[in-house]
Amino acid sequence: IKLEASGELDPSGLDPAKVELAYFGARQDMTLSDAEAAALKKYLQDGGLLFVEAVMGDKRADAAWRTLAGKLGLKMLPVGKTDPLLTGQLDGATGYPVDGVRYRFSLREERIGKPDPELYRLVIDDKTVGVYSPFDLVYCQTGYDAWACRGYESEDALALVTNIVLLATTR
Repeated sequence: IKLEASGELDPSGLDPAKVELAYFGARQDMTLSDAEAAALKKYLQDGGLLFVEAVMGDKRADAAWRTLAGKLGLKMLPVGKTDPLLTGQLDGATGYPVDGVRYRFSLREERIGKPDPELYRLVIDDKTVGVYSPFDLVYCQTGYDAWACRGYESEDALALVTNIVLLATTR
């Protein structure tokens, strides 16, 4: 799998033959113009995979993403305990089993009694085209602390991100 970093999501240049997994993370706002939304939807319909997160677990970004997902025609299906993203048993690859997670300080109280991660499969026409996390994954896997970061402890974030990347490689 080819991983490429970019300063911003430019859906007009996304081609599933060249970009197997696109990442879209933001704080506060996750809006796209009509043209950008159409290009992103085409990328997904043509076989691309999208990994979206509300950076730092930002509640405004979460609300903005849910609006944008509706605009894109995406269904957001909660990932359950038997989903390969949590069992680590992906077609053609073995990832990490994620059975109960630990949260960063700013999220712990809110998640009391909720040991499972909150992830969603993004679906168009009964086909998984992405994964969404309302809580931070990418920054959290670094092991560094950040004030008010609503995310997972490092080991759990790393396991979840690894499983998402493996999903991209096994499609």
